[in-house]
Formats: sequence, C-alpha cells, structure tokens
Amino acid sequence: MTARRLIVAALGSFSLVAACGGGTPPAVGPRAAPGGTPSDPPAPETSSSPRAEAPEPFEAVASAADVVAPWVRPERSSRLAVALPKGRARERWTYAFDPKLDPKLDPAFVVSAGSRVVVQGRPFGAPDARPRQSAFVLLDTRGRRIAGGVLDGPLVRLDPAAGKLYAVGGASPPSAWQLADGTHGPDKLGADDPRSEQGALGARAASHGSVHVFVQESGVEIDDRAAGRQRTVAEPPVLPLDIAIDDDANLQLLVRQGQDLSLWTTPLGVGSTGRIRIGPLRRDRSTTPPIAGKGMRVLVLDDRMLAIAPDGKTLWERKGALTGGATISADDRLLVASDNKIISVDLAGRATELASAPKEVFVTAPIVTGSGLLLVASGTALHAYAFE
Repeated sequence: MTARRLIVAALGSFSLVAACGGGTPPAVGPRAAPGGTPSDPPAPETSSSPRAEAPEPFEAVASAADVVAPWVRPERSSRLAVALPKGRARERWTYAFDPKLDPKLDPAFVVSAGSRVVVQGRPFGAPDARPRQSAFVLLDTRGRRIAGGVLDGPLVRLDPAAGKLYAVGGASPPSAWQLADGTHGPDKLGADDPRSEQGALGARAASHGSVHVFVQESGVEIDDRAAGRQRTVAEPPVLPLDIAIDDDANLQLLVRQGQDLSLWTTPLGVGSTGRIRIGPLRRDRSTTPPIAGKGMRVLVLDDRMLAIAPDGKTLWERKGALTGGATISADDRLLVASDNKIISVDLAGRATELASAPKEVFVTAPIVTGSGLLLVASGTALHAYAFE
C-alpha cells in the first residue's frame, strides 16, 4: 500500500449518560466567577456588549503544552505536557454559549494554544455524509468570544506556529480561521494536509513523526514513510476498537477477539506485540482511545475505567459511565470530568475532587493549558478554573 500523505488526528465522542436535575442555564456571554478577589483579572464583558474588550494578543509560536487536537495530540494519547498544578481549582470565569451565535454547537472537545481556546461541537448531519461538519467557537483565555462558525470537516486542528485553526477529515475546498482575530479565508492545500481526500478516511488514525497509523476493516496499518515500510497488525478475526501512541513510540491498541477484550502494545518500528487480556466482554464499546501515561494506561469503556500498569497488572478499576471524558497529566494524574465534578485519580486509584459546577453536566474531557488553566465544557458553558 502506498504511503499516505497526511498528518491526522481522530474524533470520537465520549459516552453520554442522561443527567438528573437541571437548573437555569447561565446568562449568555462570559462572566466572572462568584467570589472573585481584587487579584483576579477583570471580568470580560458579555459578547453582546458594544464596549467588549479586545481579545488577548496571540503570538504564533508552538509550545509543547498546546492541546492541538481532540485527545490532546496527533498521537491521540490524551497525555498533557504539563503537570497537574498544586492546590484546589477555583472557577476563574465561565463563558455561556449563545444559541443565537452558535446554534449548532454541541460541545465535544476543548483544545488550546497560547492565548486561544476552541470549543468544538460534535459532528452533525447524516453519518455517511461527506464531509461531516461540526460547529466551533474561538475564545481567548479570559473568556472573550472572538469568532465561531462551522468546520468543513468533523475535526478541529490547531496549527499554533501558523496561527491557524482548520478542519480535519473534510473533502470540501480547504478553509482556515486565523487564531489572532478569527478571520476566515482560503488556505493552501499542502502535500501533508490532513484535509485531503484520504484524510476523510482517517476517522480513527494517529501520527507520530513520520509514522501514520490507520484503523481499517482489514486491520491496523502502520505506515512509516521515512523508512519506506508498512505493516499490518490486528487483522481479522481480531477487531480493533481504538488506538493511541505513547511517548515511547509504542502503539497502544484496544481489540476485541471473540468474547474477549485485550490491550495490545507494539513498537511503531519492528518489534513483537505484547498482549494483556482484559477478560470476557461485559459491555465492550469504547469511543475513547487508550490513555497513555507513563505509569499507567487507562481504558475508558462505556461502563467503567480500567488502569493497567506497564507490567500488565491491573492498578484499579472504577465503575460508571463518564458524561465527559479523561486526560492524563505529565505527572500521571488522570483528570476525569463526569456529571458536575472534575476529579484526579493517582496510580493507586485515590481520587481527589478538583472542582464542581452545581446544576451542570460536564461533556468534554478536561485539559490544562500551559499557564495552568483548567478548562472543561458543559452543554451550556465553558468553565475555566485557576489553581490556588
């Protein structure tokens, strides 16, 4: 098979469960958190105010702390480049989504680069439509709305060095939004552009340097362009569910074989495959790639989370479906958003509540920016927490 010409990131949706309770949604526009102190930054005005402040300046510089795509990186490892800040998280500001400005926004992921934050919605339209579309809203890191619109593809992707936001997986003419001011215009289609026709096939795909990995019906294809080598793993009757690549360039692959779930680990280069049997199927769906930390790998299934040590031993298991999702910090703290709480879970399975939002239900995985801001979205608002 010929080498593919793209750098890809993949999209799936976290399992949603019905939320009990309700409450009046917050007022439209960004607002300051209650209990603010004089040391807090001034509260941004609402998006409808004619005197709204200008957004923070944006510098087109890439940083390892950037969360450029769903599941944090092109590797889909859900691994943040920053450690979990010390202290308890306190809400700094909240941006309430405006149904008039962004009527199709159904939050799925939060991504960030520098002083910019993007909330991406779940794809809408017929499942077999090409391209599928998704809504987005662009903010600064103080909660000021800059722009919004509809992506010509199902995935958002940030290019901080170029200062652009663009769609991944679409087949329509390429377009981009400037992160600095939200202006929209044409964008040149390059040889490695993930919006190519082949990019539309990358619903479950990951990249690490020159290596691209694709989940296909015929198996999982590892395509190393630099080495001019391709190989296939997890061929039928093994059914691949999802993939991620860890920091050591190992492919983490969740598979189903007969009535068993297993986690396979194989080097992206030549090497043998390790197999960890999870056990007979109970409920087997997974819409989240394996979360690849240093001291644990976490599988998010539709009814539980399972943490596995590097030696294959089970570290802990937590039952229950997540309304949002999970990421892992650089110091191996699993950050989980579900119902109205954000918690962190360590290697021993000890959980610590970081923040909560009464009468809200979180629907995205939490992320931490390079400046230490914790971001997570409910169905009605984006919440930003600072650690104190």
